[in-house]
Amino acid sequence: DPDYAYLFNGISILNFVAPGHTDHPGTPLQVFMAVLLKLMHPLENVSAILRDVLQDPEKHLIAASNVILIIVATAVFAAGAYVHRVTGEVAPALMVQLPPLVFVVLIHSLPRVTPEPLLLAISMVFAMLLAALVWSRRSPEPAGYARALGLVSGLGMATKLTFLPVLAVPVFVYRAWIDRKRFLKFVLIGFVVATLPMLAEYRGLVRWIFNLFMGAGIYGYGPRTIIDVHTYTTNLWRIVLDQPLYLLMVSAATAILLIGLWKSRRDRDGADSTALRVLAGLVVMHLAMIAMVAKHYQNARYLAATLGLAGFTVALAYTLAARWWGASRWFKPVCLSVMAGAVLVLAVPAWKTLSALERGGAERKAWLAAVDETVRAGFSQCARVDQDSATKEFAIFFGLQWSRKPTTTELVRDRYFEGKMLFTYQDSPYPGDRLFLTMQGQAIPLEQIKQQAPCVILRGPDSLKVL
Repeated sequence: DPDYAYLFNGISILNFVAPGHTDHPGTPLQVFMAVLLKLMHPLENVSAILRDVLQDPEKHLIAASNVILIIVATAVFAAGAYVHRVTGEVAPALMVQLPPLVFVVLIHSLPRVTPEPLLLAISMVFAMLLAALVWSRRSPEPAGYARALGLVSGLGMATKLTFLPVLAVPVFVYRAWIDRKRFLKFVLIGFVVATLPMLAEYRGLVRWIFNLFMGAGIYGYGPRTIIDVHTYTTNLWRIVLDQPLYLLMVSAATAILLIGLWKSRRDRDGADSTALRVLAGLVVMHLAMIAMVAKHYQNARYLAATLGLAGFTVALAYTLAARWWGASRWFKPVCLSVMAGAVLVLAVPAWKTLSALERGGAERKAWLAAVDETVRAGFSQCARVDQDSATKEFAIFFGLQWSRKPTTTELVRDRYFEGKMLFTYQDSPYPGDRLFLTMQGQAIPLEQIKQQAPCVILRGPDSLKVL
């Protein structure tokens, strides 16, 4: 979850069928999967491609992961190189490239086929556009700049709607409403073009967004009170505890912004006005993202879009401070030492956490292999109820469940599910409410499953229970 959903939605798009997973909406990643699958099998039709994917889905996901890693690495390198060129300094360039090195959630997402790595790459492109405005000696041509900024923002929104707070930055960059309207027009164009395969599903997307906004619980469940105050404040505190380095970066940028606004109170159009407007937009963006994510906070991956811009935010704050105090001999050594110390103190524990996660993943794979062998050796007659990607069969079921399942459903059913006592279940957001399903997605009572076999194995990614 959700890698297989993107894999099978890619096959749906190859079939010229609208994707079934449109919540994010995530369409650019689905289109990317469709293009990659075709490039991997240029002479095969869709049915043949599907057979190859079913034979070895992990091979195709690994290929997608490798290409995404190349895209992200190129974007991070390009952002650092461009900032170095326009500023003439190494420090801001390195700061822009910090996010994928210091934020565990970004590092952990890089090998996955999920929207977060693409959001990181898009954030780097967005940072380059802001760098051109703030540091380039030649001012960008207004219409072309609005077009580029808007199209990149539209692509970010299509990749994941959590990119929304990033749109606050251009609102601060542009003073005239006509310029803001031009930017928003290209955001809309970029979004529509990037989501063309799911055009027929816009109504469902709007309904999903409305429910997310109104529901106080996760995924729009719970009372229609927009937020639950206790849950919201608890989630805010969780974000503070989960992301101390991010909060430190945002706090430092906020302090520099307030100092800059005080310095420029008599000269609103001074030399620092553009940089201060951009910094104001970035600070508002970060605060808006935290406020938005705290509503339904599960983990820090929902912060990915603004985490990717945290390095640029610090770089901009640093260059502003250098203009004011850079003449002092102590400024750069002290400033850079403090930054390096903060990164080491706060990021090293994060890297240790990541290392523990990697070890845990390896141990989990070994445990799953041992469970497979145990089930095959001693429980081959049992019905299996798999959940949460415990097996490849469930992962394929999950991917099909979140795709359109066009004319290929029968092929998949014959390949994996026909004649096998395989089932799954879903846990409802409401405690104690569990729904059992056949691998064709039909509800079935647990008692009926028990009647079909001498025993039932309930299996999750970290548990095994014989009923």
